[in-house]
Amino acid sequence: MGLMLIRLSDDVERRFREAAIRVFGAKKGSLSRAVEEAIKMWLKTVESEQNVRKDWEDLRIEVPNKNLTRKILNESRKTDKVKIYKLLKALGLEEKE
Repeated sequence: MGLMLIRLSDDVERRFREAAIRVFGAKKGSLSRAVEEAIKMWLKTVESEQNVRKDWEDLRIEVPNKNLTRKILNESRKTDKVKIYKLLKALGLEEKE
């Protein structure tokens, strides 16, 4: 059985403990059970996202408004610009130079 030492903010720890007690009761092992279930759910989400990735280069669509490209780029500050340009190209939205 694995052992992990983690740090959480006080608020997250309090809320998690309260939720674990509500769901599993105030008995020994409730917190560990809640943590394990939470980690399993997170892993399932992360692993399914990796399996969903597709080859976007094969997809082409026609979009009448090329200004959409600029709008998408301007609104995507958290994403790598190179990845955005590749996606836009795959979608047929790249700007003509």
